[in-house]
Amino acid sequence: MTMQVTELTNLALDIDILSEDFNATRVTNIFRRADQVDDTQKEASHDNRIVEGEAAAAGDRGLELHEFIECVVMIAFERANPKYGEVGSNNKAFSIRAEDRKSVV
Repeated sequence: MTMQVTELTNLALDIDILSEDFNATRVTNIFRRADQVDDTQKEASHDNRIVEGEAAAAGDRGLELHEFIECVVMIAFERANPKYGEVGSNNKAFSIRAEDRKSVV
């Protein structure tokens, strides 16, 4: 059993998670990233300048259970942090000040 991109978009509409900062396009991009086949590239054992294997490729356009769970986690994260990863966005909530650190002895 798989889930298609239209079903995921309908789910996002049904549970009302879309907003001005978190729109259906972001849900579609999260779907594509979760559906993506991982790369198998690694350096050759005899020469580190040679890369063997295949690059990441598009998936089968349907989310299996493990891909769906990855998608739900990313939707939750990006919905809670809509500016995360955008150019020029400086989220102070994730910064650690020097006085907040405690040295471990």
